[in-house]
Amino acid sequence: MPSGYRPSDFLEYPPDFGYTPEPQWRGDTVDQARLASARLQHLIALAIRRAHRDATPKIVAYRLARLGTVDYVRRKLNGQIPITMIDLAELWQAFPAETKEAIQSWLED
Repeated sequence: MPSGYRPSDFLEYPPDFGYTPEPQWRGDTVDQARLASARLQHLIALAIRRAHRDATPKIVAYRLARLGTVDYVRRKLNGQIPITMIDLAELWQAFPAETKEAIQSWLED
């Protein structure tokens, strides 16, 4: 996949990204590092949405001090673009319990 890959493309049904607790991951990928990264991003989005049922991209963006980039946050929560290490650090600061839960789940997977 090119560097601008979409994490949600690793799912059989991409709209499940960040919403479905047990999505069907595609088994035909050879890029295990990006698959692992996509799974972590999915778990973080899922944990935030579960803990904050009202966690619209605008609310998440506000908590991340990114009110001007609501669409950017929405695209990350939906797996349309990958998160960066800076995003991960910002998520940890804004949503520490949810991010920790997602990372622990990812490590156990």
